[in-house]
Amino acid sequence: PIIVTKFPSVAPINLIGTEVETGIKLSPSKAGKWRWENDRTLIFMPETPWPPGQQYEVSFAPEVFDTDAKFTDDQFGFITQPLQGKIETSEFELSVEDKLKQVYVEILFNYPVDKKSVEQALSMAYQVKGNKLGEAQLYKLSLSDNLRYATATFDVGTLPDQPRIVEIKFDQGIKSIYGGEATSSAYTSKLMVPDLYS
Repeated sequence: PIIVTKFPSVAPINLIGTEVETGIKLSPSKAGKWRWENDRTLIFMPETPWPPGQQYEVSFAPEVFDTDAKFTDDQFGFITQPLQGKIETSEFELSVEDKLKQVYVEILFNYPVDKKSVEQALSMAYQVKGNKLGEAQLYKLSLSDNLRYATATFDVGTLPDQPRIVEIKFDQGIKSIYGGEATSSAYTSKLMVPDLYS
């Protein structure tokens, strides 16, 4: 929500606890309701979550406040929190019993994300000579029900003759289902795949 507090008391007495339908402009517009919580506090509750990295401007007409005082702060701006990610887990999983040899990665986002944009941003590849990256490897991607956790696995198949480094990269450009700005940073992790004799 947006919470605006003024001192001293500025709310029209007859409007305390009710919605304010005119006199307030939010740009760009967003569906929601303004309401006087008490005689000093005005609250805006959006109908849908805020999009990430979006700048807004709020302005108030004089009639919104029941006072003869003139405010120098009858308008203000704010930017919503940007979309960000963090690689929580990056490991090689090996189980002879389950015949499992895979790279496992989990990344957490602070907003629900669009799966297609994550697929386009994600890459996994072995490092080759000169720390360059080789051919991109196929992976499986899944998202949690709340779309804030993305899990990717890469089946190694046969272990290499010598240990090799795999680089996992979530490039910039991942988007939220709420719209707004995409991620502006890349998230990278490196791990070692053991050799056949380890």
